[in-house]
Amino acid sequence: MNITLSVLSFAVAYFAGSIPSAVWAGKIFHGVDVREHGSGNAGATNTIRVLGWKTGIPVLAVDILKGVLAVLIPVLLKAAPPDSTQMLALQIACGMAAITGHIFPLFAGFRGGKGVATAFGVLLAI
Repeated sequence: MNITLSVLSFAVAYFAGSIPSAVWAGKIFHGVDVREHGSGNAGATNTIRVLGWKTGIPVLAVDILKGVLAVLIPVLLKAAPPDSTQMLALQIACGMAAITGHIFPLFAGFRGGKGVATAFGVLLAI
């Protein structure tokens, strides 16, 4: 297992998870910070509640894709041998990094969502 590629995979997964799709969609399309309304979370459920289905469904899709992408990053970078326990462990770690990034997003002042959709994407990809 390549340590440099493993650390890079983990970092990229966190940054991917940190993309605040709900916050950006709310600000771009409605001029609203979704965290200031409803439950106060920057996730798909609150986006649907506050901004409606037309904005919430794409946010849900992006949040799920963040989890899927996180699991695929170590595979794409060939950070560990394919189909090995090392690869699986790295994929799980990267998935956890993406979920952590969604909950504590670097790009949104560390105030994000609950990570449910991103966790679903991780489980779906694994």
